[in-house]
Amino acid sequence: MANSYVTNPIIIDTVFTTGFRVNATALFALTNPMGLGISKVIWRGPGASASFSIQETSDNLVLLSGSTPASFVGADPVYDFDAMNIVWRNFKVPTLSAGVLHIYVRSLQ
Repeated sequence: MANSYVTNPIIIDTVFTTGFRVNATALFALTNPMGLGISKVIWRGPGASASFSIQETSDNLVLLSGSTPASFVGADPVYDFDAMNIVWRNFKVPTLSAGVLHIYVRSLQ
């Protein structure tokens, strides 16, 4: 499987450091100039001793990160931002040791 940048949810299974906007095509940049409203992130099938990090491309600010303990045998971790106004302008995923990130986007309009 490969990263899917233009679906909802955005599906990330491979690290990338070039920035979301470069990978999502010019069409995305024109229709979403304010960035992405993030409603939730689900980390599917991370397994034990896994980690991920999502960062802002311009300054490496950590937007979201997670890790699982060596004894992890649980459900998929869910990071719910529905009650918040979270906007990611241009993110990258430099660390994803296992599993698949499903990033759910809400409209900013």
